[in-house]
Amino acid sequence: MMLADLSNLERVVLSGGGTSGHISPALAVAEYLRAANPQIRISFIGTESGLESRIVPSAGFNYLTTPAAPLVWGSPLKLLRAYREFRHGRQVCREHLKAERPQVVIGMGGYVCSPVVAAAGSLGIPLVLHEQNAFPGRSNRLFARSAATVCISYPEAERFFPRGVRIILTGNPVRPNFFAAEREESRSALGLDAAERLILVSGGSLGARRLNTTVIKWLAERRGADNGSLRVIIAAGARLYEECVDLKNTHNVGAELEVKPYIDDMPRYMAASDLIISRAGAMTCAEICAVGRPSLLVPYPQAASDHQTFNARQLVDEGAALMIADADFTPEKLETVLAELLTDDSRLEEMGRRSHSLAEPDAVEKIATEVVRLV
Repeated sequence: MMLADLSNLERVVLSGGGTSGHISPALAVAEYLRAANPQIRISFIGTESGLESRIVPSAGFNYLTTPAAPLVWGSPLKLLRAYREFRHGRQVCREHLKAERPQVVIGMGGYVCSPVVAAAGSLGIPLVLHEQNAFPGRSNRLFARSAATVCISYPEAERFFPRGVRIILTGNPVRPNFFAAEREESRSALGLDAAERLILVSGGSLGARRLNTTVIKWLAERRGADNGSLRVIIAAGARLYEECVDLKNTHNVGAELEVKPYIDDMPRYMAASDLIISRAGAMTCAEICAVGRPSLLVPYPQAASDHQTFNARQLVDEGAALMIADADFTPEKLETVLAELLTDDSRLEEMGRRSHSLAEPDAVEKIATEVVRLV
């Protein structure tokens, strides 16, 4: 990876949180900036109790907090609370930004970004936004006119932003270890022989009950079938781990299934897999492409504006993935799809190649170029 000349960049503030889909790309950008110029002061603004409050400080970055709450349109009380938190958060963020004096603010999406980017706009601080999804989030759509640049990850996203906004297609910034993961080395490290088929099941950082349950029931209904060469690993999510283990035991599923609460070395497990079954969060899709593996995507139906379906279609349309709607994701449907797919090596290989062709290894450099342009 080429490192941009960031010698003129001294102070930057990033914001993005709520889920790993916003935090991971923010960290990828921050780590790139730090590697290119270790003297840069990099600060994050996030919530006091969100996932980012644990992940960002552990990565070694200065962390500041702000009040923020998601917009819940079906609840007037929660909507009122979100508005009050936004107003309070904007004032808090103005004070943070006055103290930090960043040359640029980078917003990576999520509701926590709203008070940060609003404060940046009110203080005249140049703003770069990054949108991970094919259907842009509400915060990025709302504040796009305040941004010097909006970086997008899918060409499809451009039409949702106002005319006159500077739009740059960068792709999603994926951490380098996903691109560096070697398939054969990863399989060897996990003790897989050439004949074994590994299916990796992941519902994202929080897990997905529908995926966990359907895959376990599918394995249970295959009892008596030849599962000797099949290995399935479910990253159940910490909150669903015990429930998933209990379900495995209830259905007497054997050693072909391994349940984990969380996978720390996801690049290795992804690279080693023959098929990935997952939700279709933007960063999950980007990471799948980075390792070049075929996937079966089950978009989360409650995602805002159904953006996961938009994400999945980008891969499906290019022949890199298959998609099953959440309501249709049953053990019977899964058997129908996998009975054909897992015996078709050439199709799996072609899906993997097409997946890798969609990867954007220089996404973070493109974002950094937009940041430097404003200094």
